[in-house]
Amino acid sequence: MSVQLRPACLEDAPVLRTMIWALARYHGDFPAVTQDFLRAHAFSPEAADFFWIAEYAGHVVGFAKARLITDFARALRELDVDMLWVEDAQRGQGIGRRLIAAMAAEGVRRHCQEFRISARKGNAGAVAAYRKLGLQEKDKGDSLRFIGTDADLIRLAQLSNSLSQ
Repeated sequence: MSVQLRPACLEDAPVLRTMIWALARYHGDFPAVTQDFLRAHAFSPEAADFFWIAEYAGHVVGFAKARLITDFARALRELDVDMLWVEDAQRGQGIGRRLIAAMAAEGVRRHCQEFRISARKGNAGAVAAYRKLGLQEKDKGDSLRFIGTDADLIRLAQLSNSLSQ
C-alpha cells in the first residue's frame, strides 16, 4: 500500500469537512464546521492551524491537524496535534503513525520544543497507538495527553523518513 502524505491545500476543504464531521460524530460531538469556515481559517495567511493529508490511490484516507502554541511563561513553542482521523478501512496500517511523524517533522521545521497529542480514555486504539510513541503521559480527566520534548520531536520526525520508505 503506497500512501502519500502532503500538506493540505484549499481544494481539500470539502473532504476535510467530511472527515472532521466523521471525527466529531465518532466522539459524540455535534459537527458544525463548513467548507467556508475551513477556507477562511485553515488556509488563510493568518491561520494558526495546519493540516496534513494522507492519500491512497488518489483518495484522501486520513488527516491530521495541528496548531502552534507559544508558551511565553516557559519561553517555548508547542506543536499541539488536536485532530487525527484515518478512514475505518485504512486503520491499523500505520497511516496515523505516519501522519504523526509528518506533524513532528513540521514541528521541527517550525522550531517547536514540545509536542503533544491527546486521546479520550475510551478511545482504546488511539491510546494504545500514542503510548507506543514513547511520550510522557498525563491524565486530564476524561482524556490522556501525551507530551514530548524537542528530542522526541526530532525522533518522531526521523521516523517519518523510515516509515515512508
